Amino acid sequence: MKFTQFDVFAVAFLMAGCSGSAPSPPPLETQFIKVLSDADQRYSESKSNKIAQSKIFPERSAAICQLFGDNVTVADWIGEVAVVQSWGKKANLTVKIGDGFFFRPRLHSGYGESMIAPSSPLFAKIEHLRRGDRVRFAGNFLSGAKIGCLRESSITEIGSIIEPEFLFNFEHVDPI
Repeated sequence: MKFTQFDVFAVAFLMAGCSGSAPSPPPLETQFIKVLSDADQRYSESKSNKIAQSKIFPERSAAICQLFGDNVTVADWIGEVAVVQSWGKKANLTVKIGDGFFFRPRLHSGYGESMIAPSSPLFAKIEHLRRGDRVRFAGNFLSGAKIGCLRESSITEIGSIIEPEFLFNFEHVDPI
């Protein structure tokens, strides 16, 4: 059997893609995604019963508070860039984990400014990121009473359960 240069290149390309596995998220991230996913699933399954749905929000809040305690700082979490854009002179980075749980900076004052300033070393790192890029990130959640321990920006309860947007101060973001 005779192989062309393309055949050799194709096999080498496929083998290179298979040699490294995707990084695994740390246990806290996995547990957090499970809490959020379970609440999302229970909420969706209870569509016809608003009383059952009304219990899910505070139960999820309690589970999140128990999971994090007083430590709202995370490191080495794995996500996917959902948005990278300028907002005035600063940058907005939104990262997705799981099936649609988002981390984004506070876009205006009120609960603490968390946009990324041009003078920040992080600004230079994220300016080359694109939607869909996989990243490893670290930082801390903005705390607040809306869901107990972590500040979440959805206006409605259903938004908070189905597609929450947690307010987050990014400290490190590295492409994977």
